[in-house]
Amino acid sequence: MDCMYRPIRTARESAPYGMNIWMALTMAIGILACQAAPERPTTPRPEPNEKTVFEQALINAEKGDASAQYLLGLLYDQGQGVEADPAKAVEWFRRAAEQGIAEAQAELGMMRLNGSATLEPNDEKALWWLTLAAQQGHVVAQTNLALMYAKGRSVDQDSSRALEWLDHAATQGFAPAQSIMGLMILKGEGAPSNPEEGAQWIRKAAEQGLADAQNNLGLLYLRGQGVPKDLTKAAHWLTQAAEQGLGPAQVNLGAMYEHGRGVDKNPVMACKWYRLAAEQGASTAQARQERLERLMTPAHIEEARKTAAEWIRKTLPQSNRPVEANPE
Repeated sequence: MDCMYRPIRTARESAPYGMNIWMALTMAIGILACQAAPERPTTPRPEPNEKTVFEQALINAEKGDASAQYLLGLLYDQGQGVEADPAKAVEWFRRAAEQGIAEAQAELGMMRLNGSATLEPNDEKALWWLTLAAQQGHVVAQTNLALMYAKGRSVDQDSSRALEWLDHAATQGFAPAQSIMGLMILKGEGAPSNPEEGAQWIRKAAEQGLADAQNNLGLLYLRGQGVPKDLTKAAHWLTQAAEQGLGPAQVNLGAMYEHGRGVDKNPVMACKWYRLAAEQGASTAQARQERLERLMTPAHIEEARKTAAEWIRKTLPQSNRPVEANPE
């Protein structure tokens, strides 16, 4: 099973749980509209543009408004309404964080955990800011704080404490926390192993569309771990994850098609999924693809190549598509 205890790189990565730039802009536009509304409007007022939002946020931030300071940090960070300036973004996040804005505290915590354009990684400072945000119920901060305890980063390794923080985020419906907590409970990390409970948490995350959880739930059905063994359901969940582009799920689904487990045996489909995973750098997938192609006709190999290329064309943005060699 793929045990992916990966940090969320920014506090905005898992909207709606971390405020993103568009949410902040929408809030700011609403505030501006209220502040600027005339007593007797005669014509509809146009919505403020990004520059107007920036200018108003700057005025309010300099007056000490903590929400405006956080918004200003976002605008400088994303280059919305102003030229991007990572140093100024950090400064405004810091001002907002010191006034208790959880989103800003989480931003600084993640910047310190991963490093940023202007800040070196610093686990102690990451722990400080993430703890402050987590105590206010910020689910991204709670999840990454849990990972710090699970891995012993700047704290004594403590799986039980990690589970406590994951539980806070998971019970708020945060899919990454649900997925990680499910894996830890399955493995007996921080609490006695309970496959059924672990599978329930992974299912909650999978049903929200988290690809890692969908892959792991598929493997649980494949093995009958925490759930009744069901190859059809295994194939269903692996397909959900593979269609999102998750390489390990594509390898696993390829194996299901190669051996006819939960789906009809289909070497073309198996080769398609192996090929897609291999294009992401999965060495095991490339080896499986090459082994399978030695048993296939040239026509079936070409069909697999075309179906993989069609999936890429329909699924991936142009900028993320791999460069395909000329088959001729």
